[in-house]
Amino acid sequence: MLGAGKLALYNANTLSLRDAKTVTLGSDHSYNTGTRKFGSASLENSLYDYKVTFTEAHTDFQIESGDDFTVEFWVYPTALNNDSRPLLILMDDIGTTNPSGLGGGDFCLAVMVKSGGTNGNYISCYIPDGSGSVTYVNFGTFSSTIQLNQWQHIAVCRSSGVMRGFYNGQAGSQTFPTSGTDNRTLVQTTGNTPPRLWIGSSPASTETNRFSGYIDDVRVTRSALYTSGFTAPASAQVNETDTVLLLHLDSNTTDDNTSS
Repeated sequence: MLGAGKLALYNANTLSLRDAKTVTLGSDHSYNTGTRKFGSASLENSLYDYKVTFTEAHTDFQIESGDDFTVEFWVYPTALNNDSRPLLILMDDIGTTNPSGLGGGDFCLAVMVKSGGTNGNYISCYIPDGSGSVTYVNFGTFSSTIQLNQWQHIAVCRSSGVMRGFYNGQAGSQTFPTSGTDNRTLVQTTGNTPPRLWIGSSPASTETNRFSGYIDDVRVTRSALYTSGFTAPASAQVNETDTVLLLHLDSNTTDDNTSS
């Protein structure tokens, strides 16, 4: 198992050095060199551990009212379930190491892949509902559903108040909202504690149905990169303008910065 490491995010478009973030792996998480999308490894997520955490909270992960964003990653599920929280990416306003559960306060953005829906395996999200709980977001159907034991590109974007989900570059048949716009604050600082980002599952240790499989090439960008169908990336991601996190997950956490 690998320990913590600093991630220095250099934005090649603005020629500025973003704040480094510290990554700590949960006890049963590991890098896998045999199953990977790009580079030398991917992150293997176990059913038996509950989190990969960023040990320092950061305002980079705030998504305020009207903010555009893109969250994207490659995923290789070895199992899927229809539990409410098989989370892959979670940005949460609670900055402790083990919140009580999803959206432990009022603001969160959770991206997940699930099984057993009307449309088969699918992409969905939770976002805050404004009263301390969450709203479920469904992106409708795609030409193909999420498959086991193969790599697939997942992206969720908000552009001018409209959220879209993408599977291997194809937009889902449904947006959120289905008409008009919704510019609610998704993730913000609570008190003096900036939000955290979690990879692999809900940070609640009581969760049992967690994601099982591999995750690679995680990128979070504070702008809308995709508003319609696109070709899924054919090589490892690089920084775009407003990229705030880029993880290649290649075993050595110190190389998880920008690509040249």
